[in-house]
Amino acid sequence: LRRNRVGLKGPFGTPSGQGHVKLHQELRLRLKLFANVRLAKSVEGCPTAYDGVNLAIIRENTEGEYSGLEHEIVSGVVTNLKVITRAA
Repeated sequence: LRRNRVGLKGPFGTPSGQGHVKLHQELRLRLKLFANVRLAKSVEGCPTAYDGVNLAIIRENTEGEYSGLEHEIVSGVVTNLKVITRAA
């Protein structure tokens, strides 16, 4: 990824339970992939509820609720630590 600056990623499966690093989160942090960019644009000739849509949605995906710092207090009850830093 670093040498070619391109990659193809499929879904990762992270085992449930404590002590497992979320692989997608680790990849984002190591490669400093802070933004998740989603483009949405109307396609001519394809009827939709709204015409002329042309959006770029950018979501920060390594901090806040996406920091990956979770802890199961008791079965079925999970807390999530929200992290915000100057770097991201």
